[in-house]
Amino acid sequence: MRHLAHFLRNAGTQVEHVIHSGKTRAEQTAAILAELLLTTDQPQAHAGLGPKDPLEIISPDIAYWSEDTLIVGHLPFLGRFASLLIASDPDRPLLAFQPGSMACLEKDADGRWLLAWMIRPELLAADRL
Repeated sequence: MRHLAHFLRNAGTQVEHVIHSGKTRAEQTAAILAELLLTTDQPQAHAGLGPKDPLEIISPDIAYWSEDTLIVGHLPFLGRFASLLIASDPDRPLLAFQPGSMACLEKDADGRWLLAWMIRPELLAADRL
Protein backbone atom coordinates (compact mmCIF):
# COMPACT_ATOMS: atom_id res chain seq x y z
CA MET A 1 0.00 0.00 0.00
CA ARG A 2 2.84 2.39 0.71
CA HIS A 3 4.23 1.79 -2.78
CA LEU A 4 0.77 2.45 -4.25
CA ALA A 5 0.39 5.64 -2.19
CA HIS A 6 3.79 6.94 -3.35
CA PHE A 7 3.02 6.02 -6.95
CA LEU A 8 -0.30 7.89 -6.84
CA ARG A 9 1.16 10.93 -5.07
CA ASN A 10 3.93 11.14 -7.67
CA ALA A 11 1.20 11.06 -10.33
CA GLY A 12 -0.49 14.06 -8.68
CA THR A 13 -3.40 12.19 -7.12
CA GLN A 14 -5.05 13.87 -4.13
CA VAL A 15 -8.37 13.31 -2.38
CA GLU A 16 -10.42 15.38 0.05
CA HIS A 17 -11.88 12.41 1.95
CA VAL A 18 -10.85 8.85 2.79
CA ILE A 19 -13.53 6.54 4.15
CA HIS A 20 -13.19 2.91 5.21
CA SER A 21 -15.30 0.07 6.56
CA GLY A 22 -14.02 0.31 10.12
CA LYS A 23 -12.53 -3.18 9.94
CA THR A 24 -8.91 -3.27 11.11
CA ARG A 25 -7.26 -4.01 7.75
CA ALA A 26 -9.30 -1.35 5.92
CA GLU A 27 -8.54 1.20 8.65
CA GLN A 28 -4.80 0.44 8.38
CA THR A 29 -4.89 0.68 4.59
CA ALA A 30 -6.84 3.95 4.74
CA ALA A 31 -4.25 5.44 7.11
CA ILE A 32 -1.38 4.51 4.77
CA LEU A 33 -3.11 5.99 1.71
CA ALA A 34 -4.33 9.08 3.58
CA GLU A 35 -0.83 9.92 4.76
CA LEU A 36 0.22 10.78 1.19
CA LEU A 37 -3.04 11.47 -0.66
CA LEU A 38 -5.44 13.17 1.76
CA THR A 39 -5.48 16.96 1.56
CA THR A 40 -7.65 17.61 4.63
CA ASP A 41 -9.40 15.79 7.44
CA GLN A 42 -8.57 12.28 8.67
CA PRO A 43 -9.74 8.88 7.41
CA GLN A 44 -13.22 8.10 8.70
CA ALA A 45 -15.12 4.86 9.23
CA HIS A 46 -18.33 4.76 7.22
CA ALA A 47 -21.23 2.36 7.64
CA GLY A 48 -22.11 0.06 4.77
CA LEU A 49 -18.63 -0.74 3.39
CA GLY A 50 -18.25 -4.26 4.77
CA PRO A 51 -17.57 -7.22 2.46
CA LYS A 52 -21.20 -8.30 2.21
CA ASP A 53 -23.02 -5.09 3.12
CA PRO A 54 -25.98 -4.14 0.95
CA LEU A 55 -25.14 -1.52 -1.66
CA GLU A 56 -28.22 0.46 -0.73
CA ILE A 57 -26.52 1.79 2.41
CA ILE A 58 -23.92 3.91 0.59
CA SER A 59 -25.51 4.34 -2.84
CA PRO A 60 -27.76 7.28 -1.81
CA ASP A 61 -24.83 9.10 -0.15
CA ILE A 62 -22.61 9.15 -3.22
CA ALA A 63 -25.14 11.16 -5.23
CA TYR A 64 -24.39 14.17 -3.01
CA TRP A 65 -20.60 13.94 -2.99
CA SER A 66 -18.88 16.85 -4.70
CA GLU A 67 -15.30 16.16 -3.60
CA ASP A 68 -12.86 13.40 -4.48
CA THR A 69 -13.35 10.56 -2.02
CA LEU A 70 -11.28 7.42 -1.62
CA ILE A 71 -13.21 4.36 -0.44
CA VAL A 72 -11.19 1.63 1.26
CA GLY A 73 -13.22 -1.52 1.51
CA HIS A 74 -13.41 -5.19 0.76
CA LEU A 75 -14.32 -7.71 -1.87
CA PRO A 76 -16.89 -8.56 -3.05
CA PHE A 77 -18.44 -5.22 -2.01
CA LEU A 78 -16.12 -2.93 -4.02
CA GLY A 79 -16.52 -4.90 -7.24
CA ARG A 80 -20.30 -4.97 -6.90
CA PHE A 81 -20.40 -1.26 -6.05
CA ALA A 82 -18.30 -0.32 -9.08
CA SER A 83 -20.57 -2.42 -11.31
CA LEU A 84 -23.64 -0.73 -9.84
CA LEU A 85 -22.22 2.73 -10.55
CA ILE A 86 -20.90 1.97 -14.04
CA ALA A 87 -23.53 -0.42 -15.40
CA SER A 88 -26.44 -0.10 -12.94
CA ASP A 89 -26.05 -3.85 -12.32
CA PRO A 90 -24.09 -4.99 -9.25
CA ASP A 91 -24.14 -8.60 -10.48
CA ARG A 92 -22.39 -7.78 -13.78
CA PRO A 93 -18.65 -8.14 -13.08
CA LEU A 94 -16.79 -5.31 -14.80
CA LEU A 95 -13.54 -4.76 -12.90
CA ALA A 96 -11.01 -7.48 -12.07
CA PHE A 97 -10.47 -6.41 -8.48
CA GLN A 98 -8.07 -8.29 -6.27
CA PRO A 99 -6.61 -7.31 -2.90
CA GLY A 100 -4.41 -4.24 -3.31
CA SER A 101 -6.21 -2.99 -6.44
CA MET A 102 -7.46 0.55 -6.84
CA ALA A 103 -9.91 1.92 -9.38
CA CYS A 104 -10.78 5.54 -10.06
CA LEU A 105 -14.34 6.26 -11.11
CA GLU A 106 -15.40 9.68 -12.34
CA LYS A 107 -18.82 11.12 -13.00
CA ASP A 108 -19.23 12.75 -16.42
CA ALA A 109 -21.29 15.85 -17.24
CA ASP A 110 -24.38 13.69 -17.76
CA GLY A 111 -24.04 12.06 -14.33
CA ARG A 112 -22.75 8.71 -15.63
CA TRP A 113 -19.93 6.95 -13.80
CA LEU A 114 -16.93 5.96 -15.92
CA LEU A 115 -13.72 4.10 -15.16
CA ALA A 116 -10.86 6.62 -15.39
CA TRP A 117 -8.10 4.13 -14.44
CA MET A 118 -7.33 0.98 -12.47
CA ILE A 119 -4.09 -0.23 -10.87
CA ARG A 120 -3.50 -3.83 -9.83
CA PRO A 121 -0.65 -5.00 -7.59
CA GLU A 122 1.29 -6.73 -10.38
CA LEU A 123 1.55 -3.42 -12.26
CA LEU A 124 3.20 -1.80 -9.28
CA ALA A 125 5.55 -4.74 -8.85
CA ALA A 126 6.82 -4.07 -12.39
CA ASP A 127 7.32 -0.39 -11.40
CA ARG A 128 9.87 -1.45 -8.76
CA LEU A 129 12.22 -3.00 -11.34
